[in-house]
Amino acid sequence: SIVPLLRSFDRAQNFNFAMGQSFREDISYKFLDQLHSYLRGDGVAKEFLQHNSFDFSLAIPAEAIGVEELFALLKTLNIPRFNSETLLDELEKVNLLESYYRFVYIFKTRELHFKEWLFIWLHELGEHSIDDTRGGKVTVMGLLESRGILFDGVVVLDFNDDKAPSVSNKDRFLNSSVRAAAKLPTKTDRENLQKHYYARLLEKAKSSVLIYSSSDNAQPSKFLYELGVAGSIKRYKTPHELLFNTKSNYNAYKHMDDIEFDFDAHATVWSASKLKTFLECRRKFYYRYIKGLQEVRESELNDGAILHTLLYRVINPQSSYSESSELKKALLQEMAKIESADNRLPYKRLLWDAMLDGFVQKQIEHFRSGWQVANCEFEASGTISGLEFKGRIDRMDSKDAQSLVIDYKSGSIQSANGSKIENLADFQMSIYAKLLDRPVDDIDFAFVEILKGGKLTYLQSPQEKEEKLLEHIEYLKSQKSLRAERCEDLQKCRYCPYTLLCHRGEYL
Repeated sequence: SIVPLLRSFDRAQNFNFAMGQSFREDISYKFLDQLHSYLRGDGVAKEFLQHNSFDFSLAIPAEAIGVEELFALLKTLNIPRFNSETLLDELEKVNLLESYYRFVYIFKTRELHFKEWLFIWLHELGEHSIDDTRGGKVTVMGLLESRGILFDGVVVLDFNDDKAPSVSNKDRFLNSSVRAAAKLPTKTDRENLQKHYYARLLEKAKSSVLIYSSSDNAQPSKFLYELGVAGSIKRYKTPHELLFNTKSNYNAYKHMDDIEFDFDAHATVWSASKLKTFLECRRKFYYRYIKGLQEVRESELNDGAILHTLLYRVINPQSSYSESSELKKALLQEMAKIESADNRLPYKRLLWDAMLDGFVQKQIEHFRSGWQVANCEFEASGTISGLEFKGRIDRMDSKDAQSLVIDYKSGSIQSANGSKIENLADFQMSIYAKLLDRPVDDIDFAFVEILKGGKLTYLQSPQEKEEKLLEHIEYLKSQKSLRAERCEDLQKCRYCPYTLLCHRGEYL
């Protein structure tokens, strides 16, 4: 629907929306929806609640409750429209009082868990709309709502072939011949009816404008030709100044390379990821670690994080496996315990089940050769050439007096184990080596590609990489101020969360 877009740009409040505003856009609905997502394990929803000062110390009962207890509990959770003693007055303001009484009456004898109550109540709320009382002079309505009304002027938006005629999903299940035999309206009947509505609307209006987009190979509606108005088509350039004429004090676009900041490498605790960010893009380092702008956490499944947790639970110092079937069974059992609100999780389980076979086989061969798990997911911290560093090591194995540090990778190891030292930005293993402070002959470092056959790849040129790491550290210590320059490799900008701030990206 184009309605939310129109509402977003209606700064002068010229519009009044005949269909009202969906209750799904109300802050109270969004709050309840995020609370429901949080109870289902969504980390992003938790951040939303924290940002809106939700009190997590308030007890949410684990046992089933009645519908009256549901609304009593909502009053205590500081949720908009539901957090006051005037709950009924608030519901009446948005025409929800009748729905509330009906809801309470229907479910008065039922007891459900709080999460289940939220799901049902959200479904009820989502069916309602809030009347638009702003009083704009331009009415926004749908085609069916305009029947039989005379207008001085009409503007029809999105008059493209994919919008007019509008095709209902229910018309896709039966072809026209079957529908005609059953004496049901066919696709042609519905199109002719819509064309009739458009014709009557345009005939009765004193003036009218049809707007369609020609971008991205979009085509105008065939109704333009069937209504006989195609001959009066005029092309206009989009008047961006009408949409983006709001003045801003933000001038980063004007002076993109003039950002300088004080810098003291001794004043922070470094990590492999922080150093990598610094070496790859000073601007990204500035936004993330100097300005403290956090990345938006997506609610999507994070393969890497889930697989790391899975392997930590299965392969640890307390576990021992001598057969592939044992290890695979343990992985599948732990995999079944993973919970997520993402609907793709069942597919992911099947995918990981197939892709972990090679990893399982390689691990059994590794254990049979005498290696044992000594430690997993442990912190390492210390000083490297005068700077504080910390890291979290995935796993360390031991065999006689020899140790092997293993880093799990769900993707490529190319950037972490590159051979071109001059261009290297990932010094994770070199940092681990310095923090562990073990003789070179007693410890090795390797990567395991979890989803690519489980191959164990040893760190290339460890001595040269350590020397390069120390060079970078000396440079860090020598700097008192830095310029937040943007990186030259635009490929790195493709998935960067700060592309908009840098005025880069395909959408700009």
